[in-house]
Amino acid sequence: MYLFHRTARRRNPHPFQVLPLETRSLLSVTTTYNIGPFDNLQTVNLDGQPGLEIVATNANQTITVINQRLRTTESFNPAQWDSIHFASLDGQPGQNIYTIAGNSITVINPNLVAVPHFTPVQTFTIPAWKSLQVANLDGQPGNELVAFRDGSFTVINARLGTTQTFLTPSGATTGIADLTNDPGSEVYYDIVTSVSNTITIQNIETATKTRLILGPVTSLQTTNTTTQPGDQFVSVSGPILQITNLRTNTFKTFNIGTYKNLLFDELDGHPGNEIVDVRDGGIVTVVYPRLASVKNFTTGTYSSLQFSDLNAQPGDEIFVTQGTVVTVINSTNFTTKAFNMGPYSSLQLANLDGQPGNELVAFNGVFLRVLTDRTQSLKSYNLGQRNLTLLGQFGRLQGQQLLAVRPDFLTILDTLQGTTTSFQNIPFDRILVGNVGGPVGDEVISTKGNLLTLRDLYVNQSLHLAIGPAQNLSLADLDGDTVLELFYTNANRLSVLKPFTSPPPG
Repeated sequence: MYLFHRTARRRNPHPFQVLPLETRSLLSVTTTYNIGPFDNLQTVNLDGQPGLEIVATNANQTITVINQRLRTTESFNPAQWDSIHFASLDGQPGQNIYTIAGNSITVINPNLVAVPHFTPVQTFTIPAWKSLQVANLDGQPGNELVAFRDGSFTVINARLGTTQTFLTPSGATTGIADLTNDPGSEVYYDIVTSVSNTITIQNIETATKTRLILGPVTSLQTTNTTTQPGDQFVSVSGPILQITNLRTNTFKTFNIGTYKNLLFDELDGHPGNEIVDVRDGGIVTVVYPRLASVKNFTTGTYSSLQFSDLNAQPGDEIFVTQGTVVTVINSTNFTTKAFNMGPYSSLQLANLDGQPGNELVAFNGVFLRVLTDRTQSLKSYNLGQRNLTLLGQFGRLQGQQLLAVRPDFLTILDTLQGTTTSFQNIPFDRILVGNVGGPVGDEVISTKGNLLTLRDLYVNQSLHLAIGPAQNLSLADLDGDTVLELFYTNANRLSVLKPFTSPPPG
């Protein structure tokens, strides 16, 4: 049983004072919604239109959806749930809400409340299950929910309002991948014996099964290693890695040596993933299926391995860390380069120069070091003692900049020019950065007691708003115009603040 209601918009402009120091000024309008008690807020695209909706939940039983674009709220009361999730399930635009309560799964589409012939809330009761996955199995709009248990799996199709259960051998391992030449993915299950792995591919769309028999393998995964759509099986037996393509009925084998753990990423700038064997001894092995080759890179012992585009060339780079050293593997020209970042407490990725490719930023107290692999440069900066460091794009500067926040000063570091610019700060309890309108770039948003302040640092322009006691202050594009709105709560009321650069309509 469920209940829902829709309420009309209520607009309550707050008094504000504009302090314009040039001809443009930031103005604002506030929309307020009574959403009732809540214990969690999050944003998600539910209607398929530009902009996000706000979802407020309370006591694992009440869901309220706030659509700022339409100025509406809708409330739902499914059975008390254990968890709540979001996915595109029914083939309609936008994502659905779905809740899980034991063996009962409820799928909600807030957009269908006022649409005849559609059911906005569906509840499916299935047998007990151990894991749940989201996948498109029939090639039609919308995903299915697949609930696995030992001996069977159940497919929930919210678009059709159906459930189907399929038997599997007890003890089989299961997975989902797009393996055949038709739309949608397939469910596969693997039976292991001492002499072989028998893999059964269950095609839900065509209600057919395909069997594949491999020799005994120690690892079986799926990924797309080709330039064509679809996945392949990647299996390891001893030192031999095999890629099996069911679409073309072909396979490729590679000798990778001692196997430990496989990762997949697009490294060479061409469609299809490469295969990375992460193993002990300071060796990173990369399999290039397109080139039919294997390359070993010596990095020394490392503690972590990640992927990112660091040099603006097609494909990602691999970078590994050990102590103060970061080693970058360029897997298109097959080189490695080690950089000593010095001691650091955290390592982050950011685009600081406005050019393609990310920089690596190592933080250590008042100092930070920025590694730009594209130019093979490593530079140090002293930002002084600070409460926190934020990323933003300020004024017409290229890329992102680091904003050092202190009680008395804000300092912008422009790594492209190697310069810092400081601005006097005002007292704050909370501070955010985002593009909420006005001149080009991000604004600094801060609160102190009942006062909210929007500041554009480079044009020295600010707006002060008395918003009352505010909690849960957040930023999101709620109406789809690419400019962020501020939203916050006060007791059971949620307010959306829309700054803009021209007088409000009417």
